[in-house]
Amino acid sequence: MRIRVEDYRREAGSIVIAKPNAPTGIALPRAEIARLLGEHPSIRVVIDEAYADFGGESAVPLIADHPNLLVVQTMSKPRALAGLRLGYALGDAGLIEAQRRVKDSFNFYPLGRVAQTGATASVRERRLFPRELRQGRRQREHAVLVRHFNKPRAVAYLRITVGMEDDTKRLIAAAAEILGRG
Repeated sequence: MRIRVEDYRREAGSIVIAKPNAPTGIALPRAEIARLLGEHPSIRVVIDEAYADFGGESAVPLIADHPNLLVVQTMSKPRALAGLRLGYALGDAGLIEAQRRVKDSFNFYPLGRVAQTGATASVRERRLFPRELRQGRRQREHAVLVRHFNKPRAVAYLRITVGMEDDTKRLIAAAAEILGRG
């Protein structure tokens, strides 16, 4: 599954691209996103970076030169806060204001004190963020189970979900051993 800028040459109300794509992990390079933005300066381009913290380059640096770019990120996946439904958008002030005006029509999960506290702690405690999970194969003999999608477009990829801190540590240790770093 590859994203080709050429496939987005027709008019549209907006363009939404997941970067990187789940479950393949394939990401449109930042230079290609810049080209897409340049070809569509009047169309809102939304880059969903839910999995960006697990590898690849963010589109955030392009915001300064492209007022039609909105980058959305989540705290659910990279910081294990899925139950709190936390995310944020980065973009030109005009795009952010437009989002603010309509948010109550779509926001079914208002942020309570627990969610705000969890978000704040996850940003402050960078040591809890598992950057060591970016690469490597995990195997059953290390007591780390992964989900494999046996479909043509996803057969070469793995999806890994970790739970508690001990689970994450076990996964990192297994990955280090498998990669010959342990």
